[in-house]
Amino acid sequence: MPVVDTELCIGCRKCMQVCPADAISMKEKVAFINKAMCRKCGLCIEHCPVQALS
Repeated sequence: MPVVDTELCIGCRKCMQVCPADAISMKEKVAFINKAMCRKCGLCIEHCPVQALS
């Protein structure tokens, strides 16, 4: 399950754009992952330009 480092997230939405499950939304300009919807594919982690997801 990807975890968002809220200190690093810049709100660029790249993770949202690549998520095949539409499990990522933005809350206060920071990525939020819906754990029930996440498929754990890792695409969001691969595409984050600031490594805010792990």
